[in-house]
Amino acid sequence: MLCLLTINRLLRALRRSTSRLGETWYAWRMSRQMLACCKRLLAMQPALNGRQLYAAVLAKQLGLESDRIAQVLAGAEDSFCKWPVERDLRFRDVVHYFVTEDYLRSYPASIGISINVGQLIARAIPKEL
Repeated sequence: MLCLLTINRLLRALRRSTSRLGETWYAWRMSRQMLACCKRLLAMQPALNGRQLYAAVLAKQLGLESDRIAQVLAGAEDSFCKWPVERDLRFRDVVHYFVTEDYLRSYPASIGISINVGQLIARAIPKEL
């Protein structure tokens, strides 16, 4: 009986580790792709900035329609820019919001995300964007 309990614990730990690895890989890959797209757009159109730039990245990299882009930008702003202090929307916020929302939509059986997406995004996306 003890062996069965130990095996079950090990299997649960393995599932959690695999899930964390998948979450990390997804968030890292998506943030790097969005950053690369952002840099390409800035090289072609240096005047782009702020919400226009973020919308262009969402359209070009992810193929989102304008209504979906507006939802993502509004969601990111609501989630990160109004509390605890008001501030301007950043590219990091948009990437963080999109990665989290898209991951949860893609894996509806998951209860949530166990990694710190914000910390991972902060390492991948420069603050000044």
